[in-house]
Amino acid sequence: KKNLRDILPVLRRAIGEHLIITRHTVAWNPDQPYWLDMEQFYTVLETVGPETTVADLRTAIHLYQGEFLEGFYIDDAPLFEEWVTVKREWLYKLAMQGLHLLAERHLEQHEYSAGLLVTQRALALEPTSERAHRQQMRLLAYSRQSGAALAQYALCRRLLAEEIGVEPALETTLLAEEIRNGELIGEDGW
Repeated sequence: KKNLRDILPVLRRAIGEHLIITRHTVAWNPDQPYWLDMEQFYTVLETVGPETTVADLRTAIHLYQGEFLEGFYIDDAPLFEEWVTVKREWLYKLAMQGLHLLAERHLEQHEYSAGLLVTQRALALEPTSERAHRQQMRLLAYSRQSGAALAQYALCRRLLAEEIGVEPALETTLLAEEIRNGELIGEDGW
């Protein structure tokens, strides 16, 4: 209690009207103007539609910088930990969905280099994401890098076997066969 009493005047001076402080509670005042990165992130990704641009997606994805409240813990607060865990999983899933959608948009627009950067980020977050591996394979194949696309498939196979103990899905294997056989042709004639 003493620490809280010491810090409340500091918070009041620093944040002012953005906090509602009573004798028993401290709360954020949503009626004051503010900008919150997490809110911008999930607002864009939860309302994605045909009018959502690549720039909108890129901006939203850029706001995801890792786990929600990473490194922040409160002792003996199981309800808080449960809330943080649920929020972390939700934001992570939104980030992965956004990355996959952004990669698809880059594929559609023949922006293969930009798409590769997106799939690399998705694979850094989730190395066993077959969808991200498939997207990267397509982007590489459309960039006339079929050898690299097949190497990506080999990496996918190895990671799935080592990490999860499974083989790639049929869709992933068929994509690799299409690339191997030179059947994967992009809309731009390749």
